[in-house]
Amino acid sequence: MMTLLRIPGVLVCSLAICATSASIGFLSATLEPHLRQFDLGPIVLGLVFVINGGIYAGTAPLWGLSLDRCLSPKVCSAIGCFLVVTGFLVVGPAPFFPVETSLAVIIVGLVFHGLGIAAVLVSGFTDALRTAIAHGLPDNIETYGLVSGLWTSTFAFGAFVGPSVSGFLFDAIGFRSSTLFIVVLELIVGSVIVLFICCCKTPTQYKEISSVESLLKSQDGQSIDGSVASRSSSLDITLRGHLAILPITSLNSDLLSILDRSFSTIEE
Repeated sequence: MMTLLRIPGVLVCSLAICATSASIGFLSATLEPHLRQFDLGPIVLGLVFVINGGIYAGTAPLWGLSLDRCLSPKVCSAIGCFLVVTGFLVVGPAPFFPVETSLAVIIVGLVFHGLGIAAVLVSGFTDALRTAIAHGLPDNIETYGLVSGLWTSTFAFGAFVGPSVSGFLFDAIGFRSSTLFIVVLELIVGSVIVLFICCCKTPTQYKEISSVESLLKSQDGQSIDGSVASRSSSLDITLRGHLAILPITSLNSDLLSILDRSFSTIEE
């Protein structure tokens, strides 16, 4: 788990998931007392509570489709964070908004919140997995399980923090002012994601080699250290610290002999 958290991109994903989970827990603990002023019946009250969850369920596949086709996961997470901020500014509404609390305003805020949590939670797992693999973790079921465990752990931590803090703030300063806790938290996380997008680049794990001649040349004065691991299956070459595996089933014995002599010369 710590191996994943040492990767900055994965840590940013974890923060986004934790903050979003905290926002869900916040509403779970305090939305019902906030709605008591409207004297809603059980059916209407239940419908209000399923708005953000229903929006999440309906839009999560659309966010996933966008991630597969054109949208960067971290951009999606940043959009989600700011949608959650918008939702919490409206659902109160925030004390500095000259808007009276009404059921319609709360519903609009819950719609924005549902859109935001869908964007963050869908992109969070995808982004963490891609980032982990890009930093050298194997693309196998073990890495998938590790990322899934991290996602679940951070979500559970946020689900613990959200209700705990919201209950205290609700009693102390009321619902409208207490929503600023989530607003500030999501603004911080969203800003961190934006800075990460602007300042950091995703590492390239593998370097493609276009021809056999490039194996025998050193670029920029750097040496190439390689070895023929299996003449019948593959050739493992360490190039600038990255491992590339080239199929050589089609190479004849003469070419293998040339490569053997070339690597021996380089090593000497």
